[in-house]
Amino acid sequence: MYGKIKNQLSKELLDIESKGLFKKERVITTSQGASVKVSDGGEVVVMCANNYLGLSSNEEVVEAAKKAKSTASRKAVQNLNSNQEKSTLGDLDVLAELKKKMEGGK
Repeated sequence: MYGKIKNQLSKELLDIESKGLFKKERVITTSQGASVKVSDGGEVVVMCANNYLGLSSNEEVVEAAKKAKSTASRKAVQNLNSNQEKSTLGDLDVLAELKKKMEGGK
């Protein structure tokens, strides 16, 4: 299917790997938080996810999400786990309300 380019691409990939420039995806084996364990047994600090504070496993947040799920629209609930950045998608009203409550506002 690739024809002549397959060998060239294979060589380039091997060259990239040999220079340590090829990034292999890690498989996360624990719930996400400030740090996670990965399939090779290591532990890494999470500095790039929406859950860098580890709130997705916080009992108060989980209970608030369950409560919100019972009152929020189906679409809002489906978006609670959205991986979109706030700057791209914006805040959902239920999340903005939760954030306000967490900050001590009413």
